[in-house]
Amino acid sequence: MNKKGILLCGHGSRLMEGVKAFQRFAKGYQEQLEGYETEAAFLELSEPNFDEGVKKLVDKGVAEIIALPLFLFTGIHIQKDIPCMLYQAAKKHNVSIKMGRYMGVCEEMVIISENLIREAVPSEVLEDSKNIALLVAGVGSSKIQANADLSALVRLIQERFHFPFATLGFLSRMTFPSLKETVQNVAALPYKNIIVLPYFFFTGVYMSRAEAVIEKATEQNPDKQFYCTDLLASQQGVYDLLRKRMNEVLSGEVDCIASMDKEELEHYHGHNGSDDHHHHGHRHRHHSCCGHKH
Repeated sequence: MNKKGILLCGHGSRLMEGVKAFQRFAKGYQEQLEGYETEAAFLELSEPNFDEGVKKLVDKGVAEIIALPLFLFTGIHIQKDIPCMLYQAAKKHNVSIKMGRYMGVCEEMVIISENLIREAVPSEVLEDSKNIALLVAGVGSSKIQANADLSALVRLIQERFHFPFATLGFLSRMTFPSLKETVQNVAALPYKNIIVLPYFFFTGVYMSRAEAVIEKATEQNPDKQFYCTDLLASQQGVYDLLRKRMNEVLSGEVDCIASMDKEELEHYHGHNGSDDHHHHGHRHRHHSCCGHKH
């Protein structure tokens, strides 16, 4: 019987703390699976890369790999870079690789966000919802649809709690409004409690920037109470959603490599690392990784 493997695909981080957090997460996923070898690999900035991750699985006797991208939204990395890299790694190492969907806008991510808020904010504060403003901190993307997807999630979370006000701010320079500007604007409003939800899986450069912005805002607004939630990957729900993405591949519903144009897979020459800036936009093409195959 062929051994099967899971390749958890991350973006990569300049901070070793973020890399280690991803690796701990991968170990946790491995512990929840039976009959699968699991490896973590990165698109850029960190090691091992995808090719090395695939080789590690092959060296363990794995003949079939399911690649699961731990990315919040789609974009050039999801639509092109990752499937092309995996396709070429599959050819090089003579192994079968199928690729699952990114996390996306879904009920599971709303529930994960809801749980984070309930863990960070006392119930008596949440009950007084008219005095709460929700601020979601995102990375930001050059792809408008990716930012719109995060905006949709903010609205879904707001509806869950009936918060009178909710908004989002971004950390990357390519997207507006900035988190710094947004925090200042929210602090000027009459809401005495401000909930900050960092919409990142793991710590890293952007989380460090967010923490600095919130710390300064807390000092400048002693009349406001800031509540900052934990990060997304702290929730069991992320593991559960990954299992769902895995089952979509196992059922034959999704394979984001097979749904691509073969010529594009064959002639891919790498990416320059500048298009998406980690948040990953959304531009529909003739191929799809949006939950269905055309």
